[in-house]
Amino acid sequence: MNPSMDSSRGPQPLSGVAGCVPATLERCGLRVEPVGPAEWRLHGAGGPTVSARLDDGWLVLHRPVAAESSRVAPAASWLRRGGELPGAAKFALGADAQMRLRTDVPLEGDLDTCLRAACGALCSEDPAGGARDQAAATPEATSALEQLCVEAGWQFATRPDGSLAVELPVRDSYAVARLAPFASGAVQVSVDVAHEADAAAPACQEALAIFLLRLNDVVRFARAALSGPENETHVRLEVVFPSQPSAPELDHALAALAVAWDLCSREVEALLHDERVARAYLERSPWSQVPGP
Repeated sequence: MNPSMDSSRGPQPLSGVAGCVPATLERCGLRVEPVGPAEWRLHGAGGPTVSARLDDGWLVLHRPVAAESSRVAPAASWLRRGGELPGAAKFALGADAQMRLRTDVPLEGDLDTCLRAACGALCSEDPAGGARDQAAATPEATSALEQLCVEAGWQFATRPDGSLAVELPVRDSYAVARLAPFASGAVQVSVDVAHEADAAAPACQEALAIFLLRLNDVVRFARAALSGPENETHVRLEVVFPSQPSAPELDHALAALAVAWDLCSREVEALLHDERVARAYLERSPWSQVPGP
C-alpha cells in the first residue's frame, strides 16, 4: 500500500509555514485547542471563541455574531459597519444563514504581524475600528507603494493625490483598483462597484446587501462594504492593510478584488436597479425580511 494513502497512520504533522501556525497563535496570547488535523479553537482572555482552519495556503478565522444582534438591523448596516472593521476583518453571511465575523490570512510574508492583527479584530467583543484615517500620504509612502507594485508585477499609474490606479484582469468588463496609502501607514486597495446605492428601492438595498454579505463568505481576503455619506453611498470591494503590505500580500489583494468583481458586478447592477429581481432574490433568502411595498 502507498504509505501516503495509509489512513491507519493517522493525521500527519503540519509542515513548513503551516506547521508554525499553532505556535504563532499562542504568541498572540491565545490558548489554542486542536479540534482537527488543521483546525483549532482559539480562546482569549474573556473574549469570544474563534474558530481557525487551514484552507489551501490560507488561515481562515471566524466567529459567529449573535443571532439576535444580526437580525436587529438591516443587512446594509452590517456592510457599512464592515467598512469600519480593522484590517481584513469582514462580516460574512454563511449558507446556513449565520452571520460571522471573518478574516483570511495568507500563509506567507510576516505571519506574526498578520495573525496579531487578525486575532485582535476577531477576539474583541467590539471589533469596530472607527473612522479610517483619510490624511494624505507622504510622497515617500507613494513611492514605496509604487515599488511594491513593481515587485508584485502590476502595472500602475500614479494619480495627483498620491494614490495609484491599477487595472484589474476582469472578464468582459473594465475595472480599475485604487491603491491609497494613508499617513497612518495603512493602505487601502479598493474598487467601486456601484454608486448612490441608497437611492434604490428598499427591497433593492436589502437584497443587494444580503448578496454582498454572502459574497464575503465566498471570496477570500477581499470584502464588500458600503462607504460614503448618506445619499451618496458607494458599493466598494476592498482589502485594507493596517501597515504597508508585502509584494505577495498586495498581489493577493488585487487578485482577490478581480475575483470578487467577476462574481458580483453584473448581479449588483441587477439587484440595485430591478426591484422584481430583488424581491425574487429576497423570497429565496432564509435570512431576509422583505421590505413592504
